[in-house]
Amino acid sequence: MKLAIRNALKTDILDVTPAIIAVYDTDYNIIWVNKAYQEATGVSLQEGEGKKCYSIWGLERPCRDCPVIKAIKTGAPHKAELTPQNQEWLPSQGSWLSKGSPVKDEKGCIIGAVATLSEITDRIQEEKALEEFYTGLDAQMRQRTAKLAEAEEMLRIAFECSPIGKALVTIEGQFLKINTALCRAVGYSEAELLTKTFQEITHSEDLEPDFANLTQLLAGEVGSYEREKRYLHKQGHLIWIQVNVSLVCDREGDPLFFIAQIQDITRRKQAEIELKESRDRFHLLTGQLMDVTWTATADGAHILDVNHAFEMIYGISEADFRSNPGLWFEMVHPDDKAIAEASTEKLFKNGQAQAEYRIVRPDGEIRWIRDRKTLMHDKEGQPVLIGGIGSDITATKTQEMEKTKLQEQLFQAQKMESVGRLAGGVAHDYNNMLSVITGYTELAMDEVEPNDLIHENLQEILSAANRSADITRQLLAFARKQTIAPEVVDLNTTVENMLKMLRRLIGEDIDLVWKAGSALWTIKIDPAQLDQILANLCVNARDAIADVGKITIKTQNVVFDEAYCAVHKGFLPGEYVMLALRDDGDGMNKETRDQIFDPFFTTKQLGRGTGLGLSIVYGIVKQNNGFINVCSELGEGTTFELYFPRYLGKADRSQSQSIAEIPHGNGETVLVVEDEVSILALMRKILEGLNYRVLTAATPGDALSMAREHSEKILLLITDVVMPGMNGRELAEQLQVLFPALKCLFMSGYTANVIARHGVLEKGVHFLQKPASKRELAVKVRDVLEHSK
Repeated sequence: MKLAIRNALKTDILDVTPAIIAVYDTDYNIIWVNKAYQEATGVSLQEGEGKKCYSIWGLERPCRDCPVIKAIKTGAPHKAELTPQNQEWLPSQGSWLSKGSPVKDEKGCIIGAVATLSEITDRIQEEKALEEFYTGLDAQMRQRTAKLAEAEEMLRIAFECSPIGKALVTIEGQFLKINTALCRAVGYSEAELLTKTFQEITHSEDLEPDFANLTQLLAGEVGSYEREKRYLHKQGHLIWIQVNVSLVCDREGDPLFFIAQIQDITRRKQAEIELKESRDRFHLLTGQLMDVTWTATADGAHILDVNHAFEMIYGISEADFRSNPGLWFEMVHPDDKAIAEASTEKLFKNGQAQAEYRIVRPDGEIRWIRDRKTLMHDKEGQPVLIGGIGSDITATKTQEMEKTKLQEQLFQAQKMESVGRLAGGVAHDYNNMLSVITGYTELAMDEVEPNDLIHENLQEILSAANRSADITRQLLAFARKQTIAPEVVDLNTTVENMLKMLRRLIGEDIDLVWKAGSALWTIKIDPAQLDQILANLCVNARDAIADVGKITIKTQNVVFDEAYCAVHKGFLPGEYVMLALRDDGDGMNKETRDQIFDPFFTTKQLGRGTGLGLSIVYGIVKQNNGFINVCSELGEGTTFELYFPRYLGKADRSQSQSIAEIPHGNGETVLVVEDEVSILALMRKILEGLNYRVLTAATPGDALSMAREHSEKILLLITDVVMPGMNGRELAEQLQVLFPALKCLFMSGYTANVIARHGVLEKGVHFLQKPASKRELAVKVRDVLEHSK
């Protein structure tokens, strides 16, 4: 059977054909396959012989509508397209065209079948892509058709419902299509107007300009034109219209029809006529005014009139203003443009507006303008024009600013005086109490071993009292009531001596850069105050830097002239030494900058600052006749520039010595005068413990009586400054009559200018600020006894 089939098919010829060919017996088993089949399946003739076709192709059952099966069953040829869509295989196995034909013997009996396979994957995919393309194209066409219909409907609605008249007009002038607004304007119904030409309803005097414009339009010289003309209303009167006409052409460029937009401007024209009639009267009324008077169209786009004062105040001609109405806004100062814009908005909202703003004239001069304007309406309530008056109020504003400046200076002075009085009153009584607390605490600590728990507790009390005393001193410094002893100092030397301490203060994460000015002039200031300034500024700079950063300290000689001081409030001409400190921290906004010198103002977290640091700096600089300039913006760091007057006198010869041990007396007689009994008792205990002979008096009167009766020589007077009946200075002067060589030491929490002028200690006066420690008192007493004259 196999041989018969092979001979019948001449398999030797089929073996070399490129087509995939297989031969089957009547049981659908493979008898023979050609080389192309073997290459396509990877199965040799020996391996495939006797097997089912579908098993070789990796299937579990025969293909649906298999042409081989049908050919054997029907005895007729069959073909089928076998694809992943109609068969049980993956898309990667492709699509095939299978043809099956029966093989018969000499008697006509079916003995098998021959099948050919052709891969049609590409053709199937191309057909599918083409089908999808046409499907998509059909959807797009439907969508575009729907959008076109929608657009046509919207255009129809826009045409019909427009509040402005619209018309399509033939080249000859016949109305083709018109809307309701046009019919309403001319008084005709739609049917009536469609029987007319535009020439029939146009005033005869306006036809010639119409034809001239249409000729230009048809010649392509213009794309459209707009003009004002008159129409004849159905009732016989004239109406003014503004018409805009365009030409519509076909694809070849041949004219089809005109599109016209027609707006009824009769009311506006009537208003313009009425305005023209009143213009002469307006000139007579405003011609002699010193204020600017002007009128404009209701939209502000056209200036109708302006008087001569405009050129005098604004510095530009009336003609320029008429040709460019926006000039007035261009001249508004950049910082005031928002005010001018708000005024215009208010005008159109409320009908009236008033504003004050600055203008910058072409010559650079700045003037203040009071601008008042009104939106005027006709009898029907429609806006027709704007009228305004502009007054030059520069002189008035200058006076107001000067007055405000003086008021601010007076308020600042009053504020400083109030704080000063408060600080002075607090300092006197508060420091007396602190003197008692600190003094007795020190005495108690002397009686207790340092490692005793009580000693530790007493140290805490002493620390708290000292911190309280610091706050009082800070208040006095801010109010410029602090008693100071100025010295001639070299600012570079002072800063260099503090650098080590300042670096410890700001920490390791922040770089401290020192830029010393060359040939720096000297200044006169209390060195302790410089220490306060540098410490406070560095602490503030440190707190402004979030992580790592840099602080730069710089000194420099500067000279201010009249021109510089004219634009820098509070500065005076002269020679100064600048101390500048810059940080690259967070910076400050304007609201914060305006408050940084106010006492107790702080942006720091609770417990991280008293809000007195910069207040102290401000008070110290002002007390020393200096100035402060602060430059800061958010995210750009802060720079403080402090200017101190150059000192032109001779340098003082003063030296400060550090004493390691507490010095004791040699039995000298000391008279202590203090109206606070507790302090008087404390002073006796401390001084007697230091080997002094102590006399005490609670009042100046008692002190004088005691001195007259005392037979021994009194070497030193220690007295409070502020006392009832007689101050310490007066007491010292009277006692020095009895004891000419008497030396004096003044102690006080607040001197009240008794021994100091404006807080500056008088020359030759010895002073000790309350509360003072035992060491400070001992050192000061020995210094006065041994070195003062």
